[in-house]
Amino acid sequence: MNFIKKDYLYTDIYYQTMGYIRLPVKVSNPDDRSKYVDINLLVDTGAVFTLVSKQTLQGIGIKPVEEMEFVSISNQKLKREVGTAYIEVEGKRWLTSIIFGEEGDVEVLGVTTLEQLGLQVDTVSGTVKPLPLYLL
Repeated sequence: MNFIKKDYLYTDIYYQTMGYIRLPVKVSNPDDRSKYVDINLLVDTGAVFTLVSKQTLQGIGIKPVEEMEFVSISNQKLKREVGTAYIEVEGKRWLTSIIFGEEGDVEVLGVTTLEQLGLQVDTVSGTVKPLPLYLL
């Protein structure tokens, strides 16, 4: 099965051979939290940012605030719009940066969002668990 037809920010080819965790996530509009969507996201500790499809984010009224350049898994430079959203996982909620995914991009919950929520991946159980937060 060939998943790569062009360069994507995150691609399914990477996840064919890796174990993975999916979590139910609530994504809310930071300006009106009554506008939200419940989706399942792939947890990716190698992804800095969280990525959700542009259509999903626009559907709940989230607007991009910036366009940033990223490097794809095949080392190509790609531009994507970014904004902010409230992300809720396992009862924990935080305002975080979010990438507006384009067609073919895999929706992922990135490590920055996980850490902001005080969560980390437990690779033994295949779940997430509390992350000790240190004041340094």
